Amino acid sequence: MKRISWLKVKMFQRLSKRDILDITKDVHEIKKDYVRVIQGLDQGFDQKLSPSKIEMKDLVNILEESTQEYIKNSALDVRLKSKVDSRLVLRSTTI
Repeated sequence: MKRISWLKVKMFQRLSKRDILDITKDVHEIKKDYVRVIQGLDQGFDQKLSPSKIEMKDLVNILEESTQEYIKNSALDVRLKSKVDSRLVLRSTTI
């Protein structure tokens, strides 16, 4: 356990301040993407509907539409393509 901590310290000592800043920015962007996906899912479902099941292809379509809207609003030069060949059904479980 102590050896792992020591290795981590050595690894970070080798990083420049610029490297650390770049890593921090990447983590921030990943977090923003995660929040955007969750917001897209929230908007995709009407609270009154609260589905107990959804097909994977429908979930992917919701994510794709949300991401396409984000790309458009951000004026990014990104192409997104998705294909789902599965008829997998995701079911909600309550405890």
